[in-house]
Amino acid sequence: MTFGISHHTDAVGSDTWNENGLVARMSRICKEAVPEMIVMSDTCFCEYTSHGHCGVLCDHGVDNDLTLANLGKQAVVAAAAGADFIAPSAAMDGQVQAIRQALDAAGFTDTAIMSYSTKFASSFYGPFREAAGTALKGDRKNLSDEPDEPPRSDSRIAAGRSPGRRLPDGQTGRSVSRYPARSARAHQPAAGRVPGER
Repeated sequence: MTFGISHHTDAVGSDTWNENGLVARMSRICKEAVPEMIVMSDTCFCEYTSHGHCGVLCDHGVDNDLTLANLGKQAVVAAAAGADFIAPSAAMDGQVQAIRQALDAAGFTDTAIMSYSTKFASSFYGPFREAAGTALKGDRKNLSDEPDEPPRSDSRIAAGRSPGRRLPDGQTGRSVSRYPARSARAHQPAAGRVPGER
């Protein structure tokens, strides 16, 4: 899975949908080096925005609708550069459906989506944010679940399984396994861990 540290940040993360930007270059380089490699492109904006948040800011926080449109653009650029999987981690409502629609409209109907179904508000993200050099002002707890509230997390996983979603993905395998997602049992589970976590 590719994660970028961009030197071209702005308020909306526009480097992510530049066909010569970092997201596209990472997928392209991976595919050129090892054509049979499965490339997953993390799809978010925190590493590409000047404010470190996962989307476009507005008066009330992150503008969900504007961010969805931008996630779609980012996903299309990654797919065009060779990404096999799009892995949205922005925690926006409707992100999977918006990305699926953008990919399909651009002709990338076979590009899979593996969304981060649950993000817990935890200190696990500290090392990742430091390594990625994000300039986060404030926090993102409104986009995360509390680890001690498994029923809410379970319902969020079920709600995230919208059209186009292929695999439920627990952000941190160890944390998610503490409260297995009952709703995900009928689906093929996947678990991942962000680099830098301990």
